[in-house]
Amino acid sequence: MKKVFIIIGLAILSGLLIKTQTFREAKQPEPNSPSFKKKEKISNFTTNKSKEVKENVLEKYQTLVLCYETQDCDFPNSDAREYDYSIGQAIKELFIKTNGLDIPDKEKENLLKALADQGINSYDGYVQAEALKIYSSLPIDRENLAKILSGLSQSNDPLLIEYAMKEFERYIGQPEEVDIAAFLSTLFQEGGQFSSEKASTLILSFINERTLAIYEQAATQIPETSRPGIYLRKALNEYYRIQSAG
Repeated sequence: MKKVFIIIGLAILSGLLIKTQTFREAKQPEPNSPSFKKKEKISNFTTNKSKEVKENVLEKYQTLVLCYETQDCDFPNSDAREYDYSIGQAIKELFIKTNGLDIPDKEKENLLKALADQGINSYDGYVQAEALKIYSSLPIDRENLAKILSGLSQSNDPLLIEYAMKEFERYIGQPEEVDIAAFLSTLFQEGGQFSSEKASTLILSFINERTLAIYEQAATQIPETSRPGIYLRKALNEYYRIQSAG
């Protein structure tokens, strides 16, 4: 008798499982069904919306950049410096607003990177600083670093160089640090007085067995009485002392 009940119970359970599976399959929309097309439409709308937002943001950026050249946009222009400063602040505000957009994270990341790639070459140090902030929020990347080094190659802004040095710290121990060493070496020799001086005061943490030769070579090319030369040699001597003590 017990075997009969067990067999009956298993049969009922099997029937329920079959019905459940059939119900689940029935719930899945067919590719040509209205519900499937609705989901597909929503997905396409999100993609198209993100693309439209990206195009609008980049177009606004290009419009603002053009204002530098035309000198004919609706910004305060009692003097050239005020006009250019106002453009830079407008671009900076565009960066900030873009970061607050309600679009998928990956789309936002790509959009911000596109802005940073252009902003790092800006006439305005404030815009370049915003670009550095964006790069610092992204994973380290050889291509991003190359754009930073290129964009800052003519910078005479010590504060901007200080921001850049913080970003460079993320590459310590990576193959790209030799590129940074070459950039800083050139900056010490050919850069503006204040930007090269600022970099030289922060150089110690960048000196290691992989970059030592580059900085030693730079030290031989910089006048001993120059501030970058003084600070670089001081950092090298401190590195030697640490190594000998260790």
